[in-house]
Amino acid sequence: MGITRVQDLGAVIVGELVCNACAKFHKKLSPPHTIVPNDQVQNLSSTLLELSRKCENHPGQKIVFFCSQHDCVLCDSCMSESHESCKPIISIEKAAKGVKNGAAVFDLESRMGNLCPVVQKTLDDQLRYKKEFQNTRKEIGTQISEIKTRVIEHISKLEETLIKDLDKKYTEHEDTFIEGESSLQSMLESVTSCLMEFKSLKPHVIEIHLFKALKYLDAKTCLQEVEVRKIQKTSFPKLEFQPYKGLTNIMNTFPSFGTVNVTREPMQLSAVLGIDQQGQALVRPISNQRKLSLFTSFKTTELGKDVYIRSGCFIPRNRLLLPNYNDDKIHVCQLDGSNSSSIQLRYNPHAVSLYDSYQALVTSNHRGFIEIVDNENLKAGKKIQVGLECK
Repeated sequence: MGITRVQDLGAVIVGELVCNACAKFHKKLSPPHTIVPNDQVQNLSSTLLELSRKCENHPGQKIVFFCSQHDCVLCDSCMSESHESCKPIISIEKAAKGVKNGAAVFDLESRMGNLCPVVQKTLDDQLRYKKEFQNTRKEIGTQISEIKTRVIEHISKLEETLIKDLDKKYTEHEDTFIEGESSLQSMLESVTSCLMEFKSLKPHVIEIHLFKALKYLDAKTCLQEVEVRKIQKTSFPKLEFQPYKGLTNIMNTFPSFGTVNVTREPMQLSAVLGIDQQGQALVRPISNQRKLSLFTSFKTTELGKDVYIRSGCFIPRNRLLLPNYNDDKIHVCQLDGSNSSSIQLRYNPHAVSLYDSYQALVTSNHRGFIEIVDNENLKAGKKIQVGLECK
């Protein structure tokens, strides 16, 4: 008799071994349970799943709630200690519903996918700087040796002193590369491993476990992104050699060949993180409506500097109409922020609403009128005096 493990997508039954006859019964339940062959179940055993089941702040306690206000998972102790006044607090089962096809999974995979090559290239950059640091040391050593041949025996002692100084400063600052190199290598291995593991888990685990793993990796990835940016802003030591000015007159007495200095210069980056952590909010449709989900987003910097958007509306041809609260313009762009243009106004717009396929209404806040704008020609039109504050 074959043995199969059953998973309930509603997170009621998890990891129950059933025979083939029982498996047929579970498939007929409402909602039907997902039946996973036992050989596949073994592949789902994961340190990531095990870590994400337990509370980081209260070891031994399981994750049971989700705080929408702080976007974090909670155990019973977290709930009573620091989230009593938060709203809404919902069950982890409810929060996890729909996560496999949601924006949070896509966002995390995109960020981790972006982080892997950035970490690799940052590591490559650091190795390149290390190699240049080593080569510069050799070049300076050669330069010092060439000077040595042009002076008397007494100068050889000065050369020995200077070489020791060079080696000392090289040794003092060499750890800068070793520490960063070790950290980046470790991070690269960690991110690569977690990303592969997360992708392999997603098609098979139930949503509650995927959601816990998601939140665990989200926090971990955020810390790794911060660490990468910190490393990328680090200045690295650079050896410089300044020969003594009086060296051209070798017959004169001089105290030294020159000095060895270590300066720092910012890393010239081959890659930067292109995806930031996205805010995540639960979207719950009315029961008789279709399921809602986030499918695209963009930064307001795509529209210009100091753009402040707090409302907007959809207009024909997959475009957005977005009033700039900080300026006297309304921005028009595609859903991903591309192909942006603007409609010039004589006041700072407050809100906008689509009137028909060709026109939209713009409120003027305390100015007491509504203005009609042409969505096709991108021009302001007739003003309708209301006499009241228009929001």
